Amino acid sequence: MGKAKKLIGMAWHKEYIHMQEGDTRRDKRKCKHYFVSTYTKEGRCIKKHIKCFGSAHCPHYSEK
Repeated sequence: MGKAKKLIGMAWHKEYIHMQEGDTRRDKRKCKHYFVSTYTKEGRCIKKHIKCFGSAHCPHYSEK
């Protein structure tokens, strides 16, 4: 329990989740390349032809 005890109550992952300066809040549902299939109920990226992994740092993101 040595190292885990030191991590409790401490934001050790904080530097990985913060937004970069000048980066605006994004929502994948507002992206013009995002499409939800009625058959699978899964959000897909039309630009990359794969499941949408998120819009946070997607290079193809653009709002409708």
